Amino acid sequence: MAGKAATKLKKWEKLINEMIRSGKTERQWCRENNIHYNTMRRWALKLSQSEEVPSGVFIKVKEKKEAPLIEVNANIKIQMGKFAIEVPAGFQKMVLSEICEVLVAL
Repeated sequence: MAGKAATKLKKWEKLINEMIRSGKTERQWCRENNIHYNTMRRWALKLSQSEEVPSGVFIKVKEKKEAPLIEVNANIKIQMGKFAIEVPAGFQKMVLSEICEVLVAL
């Protein structure tokens, strides 16, 4: 790949890696960095198809709607298939683990 195109590819590779390391959703990171979401997705696709980038570096992830922040003392609702569990703050991890094992086995 020649000059300008290779430079742009490297620039976007760096930006997308920064986004991944940020731990933020793609949309949130794009908003905070003034980058149009569709532009970032187009470059991510180009990079994933580029021979210059090792395969397996990028994976396609379906973005889910962002969940609201959980209050420290809030209950947590866990959904596993057709089952839902509401876990109160201060729950015992072992009990929850055993319940989940039973639900997975059903």
